[in-house]
Amino acid sequence: MEEQSKSPLLPEAFLSFLEENGIDPSIYTASDSTPRYLRLKPRSEGELEEIEAEIKCKLEKVNWLPGFYSLPPDVLIANSKSYLDGKIYGIDAASGAAVSVLKISPGDHVLDLCAAPGAKLCMMLDLLGDSGSVTGVDVARHRLAACRTMLQKYSLGDRCRLFVADGSAFSLAPMRVDSLSRSCESAFGKNDEIFREWTSRRPWKERKRAAKAREAKSLQLVSSSENPELIFYGRHSGVVGLSKNELYKTMSDLEVSSFGYDKVLVDAECTHDGSVKHIQKFENWGWKTLQRRVLDAERTDSLTVLQLKLLRNGFRLLKVGGLLVYSTCSLTVAQNEDIVEQFLKENASAELQEIDEAKEWPCKSGRIPKTLRFDPLTSQTSGLFVARPLTEYRLACIIADKRGVHCDAERSEHRGAGKWVGLVVALWVQAVCGNNYTFANYSDALKSLMALTQLQLNNLSVAKDVGKAFGLVSGFASDCLPTSVLLIIGSLEGLIGYGAQWLVVSQRIRPLPYWQMSIFLCLGGNSTTWMNTAVLVTCMRNFPKNRGPVSGILKAYLGLGTAIFTDISTALFSSDPSSLLFILAVVPAVVCLIAALFLHEAPAASKASEFQQETRYFHIFNGMATALAVYLLAFDITGSHGQLLSVVFAVGLLILLATPLGLPLYSILSKPRSGSDIEQPMKVPLLVNQSKKSNTTSTTTTGVELQYLERKRPSIGEDHTIVEMIQTFDFWILFVSFLCGVGTGLCVMNNMGQMGIALGYSDVSIFVSLTSILGFFGRIASGLLSEYFIWKFGTPRPLWNAASQAIMAIGYIIMAFALPGSLYIGSILVGICYGVRLTITVPVASELFGLKYYGILYNILILNLPLGSFLFSGLLAGYLYDAEATAVAGGGNTCVGAHCYCLVFVIMAVTCVLGLGLDVLLGIRTRNVYVRIHESKRSVAASAPDSSSEKC
Repeated sequence: MEEQSKSPLLPEAFLSFLEENGIDPSIYTASDSTPRYLRLKPRSEGELEEIEAEIKCKLEKVNWLPGFYSLPPDVLIANSKSYLDGKIYGIDAASGAAVSVLKISPGDHVLDLCAAPGAKLCMMLDLLGDSGSVTGVDVARHRLAACRTMLQKYSLGDRCRLFVADGSAFSLAPMRVDSLSRSCESAFGKNDEIFREWTSRRPWKERKRAAKAREAKSLQLVSSSENPELIFYGRHSGVVGLSKNELYKTMSDLEVSSFGYDKVLVDAECTHDGSVKHIQKFENWGWKTLQRRVLDAERTDSLTVLQLKLLRNGFRLLKVGGLLVYSTCSLTVAQNEDIVEQFLKENASAELQEIDEAKEWPCKSGRIPKTLRFDPLTSQTSGLFVARPLTEYRLACIIADKRGVHCDAERSEHRGAGKWVGLVVALWVQAVCGNNYTFANYSDALKSLMALTQLQLNNLSVAKDVGKAFGLVSGFASDCLPTSVLLIIGSLEGLIGYGAQWLVVSQRIRPLPYWQMSIFLCLGGNSTTWMNTAVLVTCMRNFPKNRGPVSGILKAYLGLGTAIFTDISTALFSSDPSSLLFILAVVPAVVCLIAALFLHEAPAASKASEFQQETRYFHIFNGMATALAVYLLAFDITGSHGQLLSVVFAVGLLILLATPLGLPLYSILSKPRSGSDIEQPMKVPLLVNQSKKSNTTSTTTTGVELQYLERKRPSIGEDHTIVEMIQTFDFWILFVSFLCGVGTGLCVMNNMGQMGIALGYSDVSIFVSLTSILGFFGRIASGLLSEYFIWKFGTPRPLWNAASQAIMAIGYIIMAFALPGSLYIGSILVGICYGVRLTITVPVASELFGLKYYGILYNILILNLPLGSFLFSGLLAGYLYDAEATAVAGGGNTCVGAHCYCLVFVIMAVTCVLGLGLDVLLGIRTRNVYVRIHESKRSVAASAPDSSSEKC
């Protein structure tokens, strides 16, 4: 076969250049048959024979690089159907190796600082899967536009965003949505500059304006002083739903350690003298052009300065424990090993990591250990013919494990443990929030002191629950205020609200007017919304991949809170209502002040190993919580106890509540330390002259503006603003079904005292405790089981709500018959199902409408608590009880017998059947959302082996 190209006759100046750099000239002068390379998109392996038939060539598998195939250099693929359909794309094996050593896994946030022309970017997105994000940056607008075209062609842009920017000054955070600040205004969709789904369709005037801008800037390179320009973003890149301020949030050096990128590729701009194909072009362009572009000392010096800046900034944007790869397509030592050595001298927190995969690769070591060199003679990774894909000499080294000096390592360990300490104090806060469910324990004292009818007493309990209606305020505040402030506000409200009730019941002051008592009860009820919002919003954002378990454990402790307060009061104060109210006022305030110091938002898990650790830790927490519940249940069913046993019980209870602290303590003590890091001195920050500028630079969306922001309503499963959420049918199904479950459950809890008296029980504390403790088991079991069934089968979570509604209806029917023991059975079933309802609805809401505005969303949903309390407890139970009751001397009334609440139970059973139908309907409508969640969880589980390769 006749050669299609001739070897160029290299000029003397270039030969001298090669000699100075120790490079074999035969790389350029030999007519070579080096193969070309392509990569198959994942899941296209089954079509290999069809692809080979199209290009009329047998593809040879590259054994040392998964997914890569070689083919003869004279085979054309550009016109093949597989290429046009995006099943294959050309990328040199050396380029693939540089991406491979990044060890990209699902959930990673990856930065490509010099992204053009885009083949490596495509490979990154292939490896990323369906979680995480890739940010591509390039200084040339026209080159990055070519990247955008590739992403669209290969349908790989869903988790990618592209910025025209100077990589040496770029400082935008990855799209870790859970960690970004949220705008109260954008929650309601009032911000006109909220990013919607990207589209290239624009009005004619905007297209004309953009065309003029392109004509003026198309071939210009942006400078370091210019603002980043967003020219593309995918649907799941984290951009959709953000305001401009949220998108263009820059990172300080301190924030980078937690919220920086997991992986960074710096494929730096260079002289391209390692690209045989590139050098061959100078035969046509003229060797004088080679002199200017490659051999000119001034240009080379400017490039080495730029390369070092790119490497510094890439490392600055890397979070603690991340990986960085530096590569060039230059043969010169000055642009490769010299840059790496200079960088390592400046940064004691960086080190070269052995590239274990390279043991089987056809490459050789660089001048310094742990670096690799690919060249056409050694690696067969460079083509010698005209019109062949760019095939490059490559130096690749991993700048690995941004472990930092001793203080950085310490900060990282404490941050990981700090998230778990935050969860422990969150559990304590949830436990003290159980004070809102203890009304039945002291309601009879209020009724007698204030001479109230049952309707008036029920309306006081409604006032307590009406306080939750003002939870919307805490929801708004959660998007603007830190967690600690929310907790302090809640503690002060609870201290005032329950403190006033204690003063009345302990008879330290005369009974207050009815309207004043209503206000203080309302304050006490509202205090829990601040605590709940602070805890739930923070923990759901800290553990977004374990929403079921985190909701289950938090709500489980909320359920146990009632039993804890009740049993402590029984053990130490003989169920004295005034002593109980004193505890309800003081203990939550103290716990919230402690929690304000430790509960903060932290980086969410992004690796399979981190997900596995979270799952393991949640199992341990659940075991501790179960032990606590069994301990409380044993105290309740063993009858009366002496003073000594009661004190021992109280001490044991405090020990069990403190036990979860052992888990974060263990995570700190078991963390291996690197002795080499401890000795190293602290270095000054990177980019000394640019850090301040990058943190204060304002950015624009010149390339996108509002022409790319199409007003599309988000799909179920994506982040919704509040207005968008309430416009969906699914929200109202969830809202009404939640009302059916929690409204009827609250009716039983608020009226348990009178229900017990009506059926002949003088002490109802056992029923209050049973409802609380069995509610715990409903909460914890539903959180774990619903998460397991989503992972295993993709079962829609709302179906668990449907099952709870069915069982709750059965419980009401049993209580309506008023048979012996029916109140025991009914309180157990209602407690379990009420716990399931509260636990399941929390993650369902976040899965359907997103976490971005979850604080407001959660508090809109819990409007059902005061609404349900008013409808079922205040109106239904109050009116029907008074209709059956008889007046008593001194004011008030009473009713004894099964008839007192029979009709109430029947109506509530019918209501639960309605809720059952709504939950089944919601499960059917959202099954596709849970199929996607199921696939995502399976994908993360499949990447579990990556944990073994991490070095920390």
